[in-house]
Amino acid sequence: MLDSVGFFIINMERVSIFIDGSNFFYYSKEINVPTFPKFDFEKLVLFLAQGRIIVEKNYYIGGVRANPQDKKAIQMLSKQMSFFSYLKKHGWTIRKGFLLKNNGKHHEKGVDVLLALDLALGAVDAKYDKAILVSSDTDLLPAVREVKNRNKQVEYIGFSHRPSLGMVSNCSSSRMITEADLISCVAV
Repeated sequence: MLDSVGFFIINMERVSIFIDGSNFFYYSKEINVPTFPKFDFEKLVLFLAQGRIIVEKNYYIGGVRANPQDKKAIQMLSKQMSFFSYLKKHGWTIRKGFLLKNNGKHHEKGVDVLLALDLALGAVDAKYDKAILVSSDTDLLPAVREVKNRNKQVEYIGFSHRPSLGMVSNCSSSRMITEADLISCVAV
Protein backbone atom coordinates (compact mmCIF):
# COMPACT_ATOMS: atom_id res chain seq x y z
CA MET A 1 0.00 0.00 0.00
CA LEU A 2 1.24 3.54 -0.82
CA ASP A 3 0.69 6.65 1.29
CA SER A 4 -0.31 10.04 -0.16
CA VAL A 5 3.26 10.88 -1.22
CA GLY A 6 4.08 7.53 -2.78
CA PHE A 7 5.94 5.84 0.07
CA PHE A 8 5.16 2.25 0.90
CA ILE A 9 3.26 1.75 4.11
CA ILE A 10 4.96 -1.06 5.97
CA ASN A 11 2.89 -1.07 9.12
CA MET A 12 -0.88 -0.41 9.26
CA GLU A 13 -0.53 1.22 12.69
CA ARG A 14 -2.10 4.71 12.71
CA VAL A 15 0.08 7.43 14.22
CA SER A 16 -0.55 11.02 15.17
CA ILE A 17 2.46 13.28 15.49
CA PHE A 18 2.63 15.91 18.21
CA ILE A 19 5.57 18.35 18.12
CA ASP A 20 6.22 20.82 20.92
CA GLY A 21 7.62 23.59 18.72
CA SER A 22 9.52 25.51 21.36
CA ASN A 23 11.04 22.33 22.78
CA PHE A 24 12.07 21.22 19.29
CA PHE A 25 13.48 24.63 18.36
CA TYR A 26 15.65 25.04 21.47
CA TYR A 27 16.96 21.46 21.55
CA SER A 28 17.85 21.72 17.83
CA LYS A 29 19.56 25.05 18.46
CA GLU A 30 21.67 23.49 21.26
CA ILE A 31 23.23 21.10 18.75
CA ASN A 32 23.46 23.70 15.95
CA VAL A 33 20.83 22.16 13.68
CA PRO A 34 19.21 24.83 11.49
CA THR A 35 15.46 25.22 11.79
CA PHE A 36 12.94 26.70 9.37
CA PRO A 37 13.34 27.62 6.55
CA LYS A 38 16.25 25.21 6.07
CA PHE A 39 14.72 22.35 8.05
CA ASP A 40 12.32 20.03 6.18
CA PHE A 41 9.62 18.96 8.62
CA GLU A 42 8.13 16.59 6.04
CA LYS A 43 11.35 14.56 6.00
CA LEU A 44 11.25 14.52 9.80
CA VAL A 45 7.68 13.22 9.80
CA LEU A 46 8.54 10.38 7.43
CA PHE A 47 11.54 9.51 9.60
CA LEU A 48 9.36 9.50 12.72
CA ALA A 49 6.53 7.50 11.17
CA GLN A 50 8.82 4.72 9.91
CA GLY A 51 6.32 3.50 7.33
CA ARG A 52 3.26 3.74 9.57
CA ILE A 53 0.06 5.54 8.54
CA ILE A 54 0.19 9.22 9.51
CA VAL A 55 -3.32 10.36 10.43
CA GLU A 56 -2.41 13.83 11.67
CA LYS A 57 0.52 16.17 12.17
CA ASN A 58 0.23 18.70 15.00
CA TYR A 59 2.59 21.56 15.81
CA TYR A 60 2.29 23.50 19.10
CA ILE A 61 3.76 26.95 19.59
CA GLY A 62 3.30 30.27 21.34
CA GLY A 63 1.80 32.73 18.88
CA VAL A 64 3.66 36.01 18.53
CA ARG A 65 1.63 39.14 19.18
CA ALA A 66 3.39 42.21 17.87
CA ASN A 67 3.14 45.77 19.01
CA PRO A 68 3.63 47.94 15.89
CA GLN A 69 6.41 49.85 17.70
CA ASP A 70 8.34 46.67 18.60
CA LYS A 71 10.59 45.96 15.60
CA LYS A 72 11.89 42.68 17.03
CA ALA A 73 8.35 41.42 17.62
CA ILE A 74 7.35 42.43 14.08
CA GLN A 75 10.31 40.40 12.71
CA MET A 76 9.38 37.43 14.92
CA LEU A 77 5.77 37.61 13.73
CA SER A 78 6.84 37.74 10.09
CA LYS A 79 9.07 34.67 10.47
CA GLN A 80 6.37 32.81 12.36
CA MET A 81 3.74 33.58 9.70
CA SER A 82 6.08 32.30 6.97
CA PHE A 83 6.62 29.11 8.97
CA PHE A 84 2.88 28.67 9.53
CA SER A 85 2.29 29.01 5.78
CA TYR A 86 4.81 26.23 5.16
CA LEU A 87 3.16 23.96 7.74
CA LYS A 88 -0.37 24.61 6.45
CA LYS A 89 0.76 23.92 2.87
CA HIS A 90 1.87 20.47 4.07
CA GLY A 91 -1.31 19.61 5.99
CA TRP A 92 -0.25 20.39 9.55
CA THR A 93 -2.58 21.52 12.29
CA ILE A 94 -1.08 24.47 14.12
CA ARG A 95 -2.15 24.93 17.73
CA LYS A 96 -1.17 28.24 19.29
CA GLY A 97 -0.91 29.40 22.84
CA PHE A 98 0.60 32.83 23.27
CA LEU A 99 3.86 34.48 24.24
CA LEU A 100 3.95 36.57 27.39
CA LYS A 101 6.80 39.04 27.83
CA ASN A 102 7.99 39.22 31.43
CA ASN A 103 11.18 40.96 32.57
CA GLY A 104 12.36 41.25 28.97
CA LYS A 105 11.94 37.54 28.20
CA HIS A 106 9.18 35.76 26.30
CA HIS A 107 7.44 32.78 27.92
CA GLU A 108 4.89 30.48 26.30
CA LYS A 109 1.50 30.20 27.92
CA GLY A 110 -1.20 27.63 27.19
CA VAL A 111 0.83 25.54 24.75
CA ASP A 112 1.35 22.51 27.03
CA VAL A 113 -2.35 22.50 27.93
CA LEU A 114 -3.34 22.42 24.25
CA LEU A 115 -0.91 19.59 23.53
CA ALA A 116 -2.03 17.58 26.59
CA LEU A 117 -5.70 17.99 25.67
CA ASP A 118 -5.17 16.96 22.05
CA LEU A 119 -3.07 13.98 23.12
CA ALA A 120 -5.70 12.73 25.60
CA LEU A 121 -8.75 13.52 23.47
CA GLY A 122 -7.15 11.85 20.45
CA ALA A 123 -6.92 8.66 22.49
CA VAL A 124 -10.51 9.03 23.76
CA ASP A 125 -11.75 9.56 20.19
CA ALA A 126 -9.58 6.67 18.87
CA LYS A 127 -7.92 8.95 16.30
CA TYR A 128 -4.68 7.00 16.50
CA ASP A 129 -3.12 3.75 17.70
CA LYS A 130 0.10 5.47 18.74
CA ALA A 131 0.94 9.07 19.49
CA ILE A 132 4.43 10.13 18.47
CA LEU A 133 5.34 12.82 20.98
CA VAL A 134 8.28 15.10 20.24
CA SER A 135 8.61 16.85 23.58
CA SER A 136 10.69 16.32 26.69
CA ASP A 137 8.27 18.30 28.84
CA THR A 138 7.25 16.16 31.82
CA ASP A 139 4.21 18.42 32.39
CA LEU A 140 2.66 16.21 29.69
CA LEU A 141 2.92 13.01 31.80
CA PRO A 142 -0.69 13.10 33.09
CA ALA A 143 -1.89 13.15 29.47
CA VAL A 144 0.55 10.35 28.59
CA ARG A 145 -0.89 8.23 31.40
CA GLU A 146 -4.43 8.92 30.20
CA VAL A 147 -3.52 7.85 26.68
CA LYS A 148 -2.11 4.59 28.03
CA ASN A 149 -5.23 4.10 30.20
CA ARG A 150 -7.23 4.23 26.94
CA ASN A 151 -5.15 1.33 25.56
CA LYS A 152 -3.25 3.57 23.15
CA GLN A 153 0.50 4.02 23.05
CA VAL A 154 2.80 7.02 23.30
CA GLU A 155 6.18 6.92 21.61
CA TYR A 156 8.47 9.53 23.11
CA ILE A 157 10.92 11.11 20.69
CA GLY A 158 13.72 12.74 22.63
CA PHE A 159 17.00 14.35 21.76
CA SER A 160 19.97 12.08 22.34
CA HIS A 161 21.98 14.90 23.92
CA ARG A 162 19.27 15.62 26.54
CA PRO A 163 16.76 12.80 26.99
CA SER A 164 14.00 13.12 29.57
CA LEU A 165 14.21 10.17 31.95
CA GLY A 166 10.66 10.91 33.10
CA MET A 167 9.35 10.58 29.55
CA VAL A 168 11.45 7.48 28.87
CA SER A 169 10.11 5.72 31.96
CA ASN A 170 6.46 6.70 31.46
CA CYS A 171 5.90 6.42 27.71
CA SER A 172 5.14 3.14 25.94
CA SER A 173 8.37 3.35 23.93
CA SER A 174 11.17 5.82 23.28
CA ARG A 175 13.51 6.78 20.48
CA MET A 176 16.29 9.31 20.65
CA ILE A 177 16.99 11.43 17.61
CA THR A 178 20.58 12.38 17.00
CA GLU A 179 22.21 15.38 15.40
CA ALA A 180 22.83 13.24 12.29
CA ASP A 181 19.11 12.30 12.11
CA LEU A 182 18.17 15.97 12.19
CA ILE A 183 20.90 17.07 9.78
CA SER A 184 19.47 14.57 7.27
CA CYS A 185 16.30 16.72 7.29
CA VAL A 186 18.13 19.96 6.47
CA ALA A 187 17.84 21.16 2.88
CA VAL A 188 21.17 21.78 1.22
